[in-house]
Amino acid sequence: MLSFLDSSTFYSTSKLIIMSYSIEVATETDKQEVYDFMCNNFFHEMPLYAAFQQTEPLSIDEWPAIQTLNEKISLKAVTSEGRIVGLALNVVPTSGEVVGLPPKLVTFFDEVNENSNSLLSDLEKNHMEIRNLAVAKDWRNRGIAVKLMEESEKLDKKLGGKKIFAKSTGAHIAKAFDKAKWTNVFQYNDSDYKKEPHYQIPPEPHTFLRLYVKDL
Repeated sequence: MLSFLDSSTFYSTSKLIIMSYSIEVATETDKQEVYDFMCNNFFHEMPLYAAFQQTEPLSIDEWPAIQTLNEKISLKAVTSEGRIVGLALNVVPTSGEVVGLPPKLVTFFDEVNENSNSLLSDLEKNHMEIRNLAVAKDWRNRGIAVKLMEESEKLDKKLGGKKIFAKSTGAHIAKAFDKAKWTNVFQYNDSDYKKEPHYQIPPEPHTFLRLYVKDL
């Protein structure tokens, strides 16, 4: 077990961070709560899901990043009462097929990869990804997203990672990555996507996908 994951040590060194919450590792025992949280605070706010008219959340067994909770590489922000108020669902290359994309998004990300000269696939094959980042609606604007990013960086570094990356499909999350001083290495404008007849360009300001990286 990594010392970073030791809850007593981690909490004692992190207690002073902000507004009575701590950052802990999310595990398999959190699966249902994590799923409910993502349905309530992530899915319906994702511009890309709306663009493909995917109106119903994936089932708990279909949601790719949730299937990696047993690997203990994802993080949760937890209040002193035990409520999850933020999540960074992380995946690594060794997670394999379990981190596959929902079918409606496969061709879209294939197009992104092609336009990025295979930068996306190179990142996916070699580096940890913050696949989903979300904060509870009533706990936003308190720095939780940035803290989850920072602690994901530390965890990846302890695991031997040299770089961490993320795909941002919404302007608000992009601002969080900018604030955390990640580097935007590629941008794909949603208006350039022509391969899906029922695809609807998301409304402003969520009109682009960005690839962000952070060297560790």
